[in-house]
Amino acid sequence: MLTRVELDEWFSDLDKIIFDTNISINNIQRITQPVSEIEKKILSFGFFDQFYYQSSFVIIVQLCKVFQKNINQKRNFHNLFDRLCKDTYDQDIEFLLMTNGSGGQLSVAKDDLLNTINSFRLEIKSHEEVLIKVINRRNKLYAHSDPKCKVPNVEDDELEVLVKLSNKIYNELHYKFFLNTKGFEYTFSWRIDEILAVLSKFKQEDIAKHKH
Repeated sequence: MLTRVELDEWFSDLDKIIFDTNISINNIQRITQPVSEIEKKILSFGFFDQFYYQSSFVIIVQLCKVFQKNINQKRNFHNLFDRLCKDTYDQDIEFLLMTNGSGGQLSVAKDDLLNTINSFRLEIKSHEEVLIKVINRRNKLYAHSDPKCKVPNVEDDELEVLVKLSNKIYNELHYKFFLNTKGFEYTFSWRIDEILAVLSKFKQEDIAKHKH
């Protein structure tokens, strides 16, 4: 039986994992798009190469946690789908489903939930090619580093698609139970923009000082 406590734990854990990927994808997109010549100089420092690598690493590892079919990935979407489709629910979950737009009919709410999950399974399947690249990169390059290992690169825009898909799955499922969603894309306090702005200011002042 799936309990309300377990469901809360699922969403809480997924929330943290998915938010990590949003922070990281926003930052790597930002540092690959300098807005001035001064920013280009700042971003040419080796620190930002390492920052890019580490942020990509976080995205790959966290995406594997939610998308990879693996007994070691306890919080992946596939396990959650299976629990929601196959388990019975405790009274608290049944109450949530019945009171959130189903007209008080549990069977209607459950059918709608199962249809949504089936749709998500197909959507995940449609990204299988990219997911295989992500999983291979995690398993063969990051988890078991081999200097001779050659795995296909995963482009930033491919990672972004998977990040947005994880946002969508989380929010649509969460809304069915709790009638609210998470603004994963709002990562302002974790963005590198303010740091770049400060560094640009100091760089401009340094350039101006050496002109006199």
